[in-house]
Amino acid sequence: MNELKELMRENVAAPPPDHLDLDALLEAGHRRVRGRRTALVGGISLVAVGAVAAAVVGLGGGSSPKATADTRPEPEAPTIRLSDASPAVEGTDFQVLASHTNQNLDRANGQYFDGVTDDGLILYRDGPRGPDNFDRWGLLDPATNDVDWLPDPGLGGNQAFPIVLGADRLVLATMEGGLEGNLVAHVFDRGSRQWYTVSWPDLPQVGFPSAALGPDGRLYVVTPATQGKPPPGGWPTD
Repeated sequence: MNELKELMRENVAAPPPDHLDLDALLEAGHRRVRGRRTALVGGISLVAVGAVAAAVVGLGGGSSPKATADTRPEPEAPTIRLSDASPAVEGTDFQVLASHTNQNLDRANGQYFDGVTDDGLILYRDGPRGPDNFDRWGLLDPATNDVDWLPDPGLGGNQAFPIVLGADRLVLATMEGGLEGNLVAHVFDRGSRQWYTVSWPDLPQVGFPSAALGPDGRLYVVTPATQGKPPPGGWPTD
């Protein structure tokens, strides 16, 4: 609380600069009005464009104790900017496997590339479409542009996130119960071309299906260690 009070005092002691000259602004407006009246008498109509000045307030951040309200925030770490980038060369810096352009997203949600499998195929998603937000999934061969459409995984309109794209199986993660719910893994066996699901009812509810496959074949899931909520009886007021 004391740090917050001190920061507020520093902001008041060093207010943001205000370069707006009201007298000059009014005089400029009067000149425009007089000029417009003169032009109308001569038969010429002029359009006056007014400029509005705005003061931008910046709060000093970081650990610097000298930061004030009129200090421009600067990163306190090595920074890479767009001006530092150099043009990439196809064949050296990247290789084009396949390309697709959605011509009209207002008419349909389009098709998307959602990743590359270990054996070089592209996970191809069509949709979602229809009243049930149905997604169609397939494997696109970049050498032929042919799509092997997969059986319906039965996602029930839930948004899916690919987390495993192996040569023998695919794993899509969804959440049941909205933005915070139970994690469900939809596994596609590429050999039998069958889907099955794995869920963990005792797993704490997650806010995003963040998971990764470990070298031991287990799925490691990020779950919150603590949950921010009011303590019994509410927050203290003193």
